[in-house]
Amino acid sequence: MIRSMIAVFFMVILTIGASAADHQVGGGDSFPKEVKVGEVITFDRPAVGGRNKVDVTVNGQPVTGELERSQSTNGRTLIGGGKHKFKVKAEKAGDIEINITITPAGGQSVTKKHIISVKD
Repeated sequence: MIRSMIAVFFMVILTIGASAADHQVGGGDSFPKEVKVGEVITFDRPAVGGRNKVDVTVNGQPVTGELERSQSTNGRTLIGGGKHKFKVKAEKAGDIEINITITPAGGQSVTKKHIISVKD
């Protein structure tokens, strides 16, 4: 009886989390096509130990991300074992243009453009 109640509780919690208004893209390119005002789009790009430079602009304005270090060995952070996390909030109706430019050390930069429509 108690086990089934606990299972139902966790299923309800997972359902509530899945219906949250925020959009988590992760490291891929599956950005939403449309969001509502007030929603947050979260995405990340790998921090490859200074080998890649990641520049993000939102509607032409540069955005800085947080560096999250997640991998460690013997209490020490591994080089390149982290991610740059970015958050963009839809503040008003219209379009959001997110440009992500990744420049490898000594290489050609690649820019990907994502346009997201913001509805009331």
